[in-house]
Order: sequence, then structure tokens, then C-alpha cells
Amino acid sequence: MTRIRTLLATALVAGWLAPAAALACSCAWRDVSPAELVGEGHVIVRGEMIDVRSDTSEGFGMLVYRVRLLAAANADLPHEIEVRTPEHGATCGYRLQGGGPELLMLHGDAQSGYSVNSCSQYVLGEDGPGWDGLLSPDRVSGD
Repeated sequence: MTRIRTLLATALVAGWLAPAAALACSCAWRDVSPAELVGEGHVIVRGEMIDVRSDTSEGFGMLVYRVRLLAAANADLPHEIEVRTPEHGATCGYRLQGGGPELLMLHGDAQSGYSVNSCSQYVLGEDGPGWDGLLSPDRVSGD
């Protein structure tokens, strides 16, 4: 009986001292070309980060980027938009690099807001010649 109490006490202390459950982002790899992504209707933009701010109003850390759009596919968008993403990679957040144009796969819409995540960015890949002709500056208004 003493042994059982000792084991239970040890388990209780170990559970109390254990860290909270860790969050993890898991992405499935999908080998797809830029033309296929655009053909599937994904909203893809080429834009430049203007600034970033932190927002905790949803109860956890979010980064809100203001992005100047240069070109887009599958949506007509204003010249500047806000793009939200979780602050940490463990929750599938994606940090814009800044310092020049980069590709983003947007989720959401003008009414609900736009977001990006690391999984979509992983599938999107790097900007390069494969994107030429797929993104149009005409899809971005001067508003």
C-alpha cells in the first residue's frame, strides 16, 4: 500500500511539474507548380512588407503585416492590405522577410481579413520565373 501511495504521489508531482502541452505545426508537402496553384483558384500575391505590429486581441499572439501589393492572381485587391498570421511557427505562423517583394498565398477575403500560414508558404515555394505571366499588376487597384 505504501508503494502505491509513493507511486501516486510521484505521478502527481511529475504531472504538476510537467510543462504545458506543446503546440506544433505540421504541414503536408505537396509538389505543385505555380500554374497549378493559380489554376486551382488560390489567391497569390507579390507584395512588399510596409510594417508589422503585434496583436493579442484574439487571446494569443498574432502578427499583423501591412503589405503593398505589386501583382495578384485570382482576386482584385487594393494597393495595400493587412495580412495576419500567428506569431509563432509552432502555431503555423509565417514571418515575412521584408527588404523586397515576396510571394504570399492569401486566405480569407476583404470582409473577414486576409491571413497567411507557414504551410501555404511552404507549398508556394520561392518567387522566380515560374511565376512570370501568372501574376498581374492589373489585379491591384491604386486605392
